[in-house]
Amino acid sequence: MAEDHHYKWVVEDQHLVCFFDPHNYQHLGRLVEPEKLTRHHDASLSQATSEINEILNRVRQENSNEATEPSFISVGGGKLMLVWAKVVHPVSPDSEPEAIAEALGLRLKDVTG
Repeated sequence: MAEDHHYKWVVEDQHLVCFFDPHNYQHLGRLVEPEKLTRHHDASLSQATSEINEILNRVRQENSNEATEPSFISVGGGKLMLVWAKVVHPVSPDSEPEAIAEALGLRLKDVTG
């Protein structure tokens, strides 16, 4: 899954499912580690980030369900929850025009206007 994409989550059949969405309610289970320390991300936060990523890597490796991966979801009010999420890639109105055209058997110009 591309990390620069945004995802939305839903619960379906007792599974938490994530899919592409421009509103960014779900994030893959990994924190960004800056290349250098700054006043916004000092040595203490850098160490915490590394430790959190180590934990996420460990639980990812111990996961027996290959269809899911650890993800952070937004549950309202800016609160985050760490969950096992099944990531899917359905085509929707928010998808790239090429994907929409292919899925619906349309010409690209019919999708792009």
